[in-house]
Amino acid sequence: SGEMVGIGVHIIYNNELGALEIISVMRDSPALAAGVEPGDLIVMVGDEYVSDLGYYPAVDKMLGELGSVAEFTVRRGKNYEETIEFSIVRAKVTDTTVESHMYGDDIGIIRISQFAENTGENVKAAITSLTGQGAKALVFDVRYNPGGALTGIVDTLDYLLPAGPIIRIVDKEGNEEAINSDDFCVTMPMAVLVNESTASAAELFTSALQDYQLATIIGTTTYGKGTMQTVVSLPD
Repeated sequence: SGEMVGIGVHIIYNNELGALEIISVMRDSPALAAGVEPGDLIVMVGDEYVSDLGYYPAVDKMLGELGSVAEFTVRRGKNYEETIEFSIVRAKVTDTTVESHMYGDDIGIIRISQFAENTGENVKAAITSLTGQGAKALVFDVRYNPGGALTGIVDTLDYLLPAGPIIRIVDKEGNEEAINSDDFCVTMPMAVLVNESTASAAELFTSALQDYQLATIIGTTTYGKGTMQTVVSLPD
């Protein structure tokens, strides 16, 4: 939904170093106020090493209730030689998934950090703002975008694509469902920036624009997640 309780960071798991790597820090977040920076490696949560805990247990320990304290240790620097300990009070954080600005006089840059339920509306607002400032071409930056909600990616692509399929979903029994776009589309030249941490819904975003020959794709081979899933909470 774009809102959460926590310290306000986006992370990926660094397999090589056995740490949680911070790829971005949310605006107006407790982490930003405390001095956490992109590129920091969370190596310990409390008094336990992330390499011993593994990804999901380490993430669970980073989470907590509103007003509670997250204690963790990061390594920073070119060779991660600097060690910094943080104690940050968790707060309600609004994740701004879309940021935009002009590059020169006629190019609009739109950074999408993930696809939340409100991302489609925010992308529309960004394009409207950029075209009002004179943008004649758009660059979408989805590097380090881990994906997100189906509604978020569908709403975003529906605005960008002409009439036709946005996504085809095939379940384990072979049943196929198609979600289609209407005939409105953005007609400006577009490019998409990707890297090895562009995953899931962000790969759908990229491949759909490529399939419709609406955008040039620039970067490295993406993560490779061609599946979607639903999380079901058990009662206990």
